[in-house]
Amino acid sequence: MNAGIGKQANLATVQEELDRRNRRILLGLFIALIVVSAFLFSGSLARYTTEGSGSDTGRAAYWGIEIEVADTGLFRTQYESSDDDYHGTHSVISSNDDYVLAPGTYGTASDFTISGAAEVATKVEVTVTPNTALKGWTLEDDFTPYEPVLWTLTKNGEPLVFEGSFDEMLAELEGIEEYHSPHTALEDASEYIVSWHWPFESGTDHHDTELANKEVPPSVHLGFDVTVSQID
Repeated sequence: MNAGIGKQANLATVQEELDRRNRRILLGLFIALIVVSAFLFSGSLARYTTEGSGSDTGRAAYWGIEIEVADTGLFRTQYESSDDDYHGTHSVISSNDDYVLAPGTYGTASDFTISGAAEVATKVEVTVTPNTALKGWTLEDDFTPYEPVLWTLTKNGEPLVFEGSFDEMLAELEGIEEYHSPHTALEDASEYIVSWHWPFESGTDHHDTELANKEVPPSVHLGFDVTVSQID
């Protein structure tokens, strides 16, 4: 009987030890859970962060360049007289629809104005057309050149060529090349005028007469293109 009682006491002691060990294990797990939870929770609320984002919207850069070529008549079919003693209105009148030249006549070949202020850099250039030429401006021998018509090219009122030859004017005209930065008001930078005149009192009346009596009258043609393009 005493042996049975002792055995029961030993079992109770073992059970108590197991219970204490289980409680310690549970307590350790509980503490570990608290520590991990605190770490995770605190890490989600108190931390250094750096973020970046990007967004952009673009539009086409403004161009807005205009070229106005005022064709006032390279030559005409008739010219008004400048002689106060002459009672007529015109001193030169073509017999048909041909445009003509004569001593004492003059005109503006063409003037062109470029306007606008683009948001891009621009280049302005002039190209003379291939059919631009003087034809037949020689004396009766068809060899000796004679060019009584004088040509003037101005830029913003300042002469680039003043009363020069046709070729001199063409060389300067075709050499026009300008570069402008964005937002440049081109109307303030580029205005060119080509004009001509045939002096009435040139001192070479006999040569003028030779030209007028040629079977095929001498002629002149002037053509050019003005281009404004973007600079890359």
